[in-house]
Amino acid sequence: MLDVAVFFVIALSLAYGVRKGAPFAIAVVPALVLYAVLVQFLPLQENPWLGTVLAVILSGGTAALAQLVPLPRFSNVTEGIIGGAGGALWGLFLAVSIWVSFPAQYKASTGSLQYPSDRIPDLVAQSIEGSGFAQPLFNWVIKNPAVQKIFPPNLQ
Repeated sequence: MLDVAVFFVIALSLAYGVRKGAPFAIAVVPALVLYAVLVQFLPLQENPWLGTVLAVILSGGTAALAQLVPLPRFSNVTEGIIGGAGGALWGLFLAVSIWVSFPAQYKASTGSLQYPSDRIPDLVAQSIEGSGFAQPLFNWVIKNPAVQKIFPPNLQ
């Protein structure tokens, strides 16, 4: 269930990028940089959803600002390909942020992290456990401190 929702986000980002064209693809780079900087200052331990909200706001905001930049217009097919590449990149970024944003908890008895946490509803936990991407991505983020700064895990 979680994977279906995340793939919908990727498809929506891809479609938005194809529709907006090259300006959206150009907007992805400053949006990613702004996200990497601003996420450091968010109180994500209290409000873990803030990172995803910031990502959505930055994608829409930078795409709107990019429309104001005078760029030469390409053919519709070229605009769609360039915008689609930017949309796919942004969709994958949003996907990773969603997959790793669910809470994990430290288990003192085993000395390890449990993902997902016992404190979330059973239906959500089953959806995360049934995902083929959530656990491997969470493990990758936990093992890479540089990636943790961009996708901070929700640890309880």
